[in-house]
Amino acid sequence: MTALDLVKVAVVVHVGGHVEWGVNIFLTAITRQVQEEPPSSGREYLRRKSAAAEDRERLRRHRQGVVRAAYETLAKSATRSVSNPPQDEALSGRKDPMLLNSAHLLAHAAKAPFFEVVEQVSRHVAPEGMTVEISGPWPPLIDGGVVVTGDIVLSLAEVDLVHLGLRLVLAPAHKVSIAGIGEERQ
Repeated sequence: MTALDLVKVAVVVHVGGHVEWGVNIFLTAITRQVQEEPPSSGREYLRRKSAAAEDRERLRRHRQGVVRAAYETLAKSATRSVSNPPQDEALSGRKDPMLLNSAHLLAHAAKAPFFEVVEQVSRHVAPEGMTVEISGPWPPLIDGGVVVTGDIVLSLAEVDLVHLGLRLVLAPAHKVSIAGIGEERQ
């Protein structure tokens, strides 16, 4: 009999009727530059390079505005939302650049209306060469944390030897004080 056979674990997660859904936006269609005739001079070459850089920056700001508006629309239909830094392809598992990495806390009853908003956002960003991906549900960590409670019972030959009560708080570090859950730190 192994040590794992000796331990029975019963854990109940109390989430207060909420779950967390992740919404990511990826840039799937990158516009390509049209091939032009070679520049007639060094000055023309530099002018084209400068104009191309300005065009890229203008497009980047436009995409950033579209993504910001999409996030704000999603956040309005959630109990709480957070926008995290985009993940690189090693974490996202996609070659497409991630433009939005957001998490949204929803009451269980708000799932259908939220998914309708996600569909509206998806239709809005599609002409911009972007796609929306939703993941979840996840345990709700963005709104202060989750309390995990339960019992650990150590048994040998079906005889309970040790009973341990468990209360574990999973929360962002800025929400936890030294004495336990406290006021949010700035």
